[in-house]
Amino acid sequence: MLEAASRFNAALVAAGQASFHLGSSDQMPFADSAFDRVFSTGVVHFWAEPGASLTEVRRVMRSGGVMLMGCLAPNDPPDFARSEYGIYLRDAAEWDALCRDAGFVAVNVEALQFERSTQQGPTKVHTVRVTART
Repeated sequence: MLEAASRFNAALVAAGQASFHLGSSDQMPFADSAFDRVFSTGVVHFWAEPGASLTEVRRVMRSGGVMLMGCLAPNDPPDFARSEYGIYLRDAAEWDALCRDAGFVAVNVEALQFERSTQQGPTKVHTVRVTART
């Protein structure tokens, strides 16, 4: 994904407006207060222990920064969304508590549902959107 993101955004990378790094969410290679925004989609449900990762995200964010995350929700999950496959689903209340414990303020967690077309026909998808400020 790192190579694909770099290729897709080659003009931004060449202009010094984007860069991509491989690392761990619980030990990021960035200075304290390095970012105004942190965005993640389809990643945080892979965190077995999200507390350390959220604390690390908070560390690299400036005061007043915004974090936006999206992930699968535990409502009617797909068959593959199980902890034995490395996917950990949490509801809105749990994400809210985890973010507040990590030091975020103004936390807003929403359970969302939308319909997606598949080869088998329309299917409902349940997600959680987490927005939090430092």
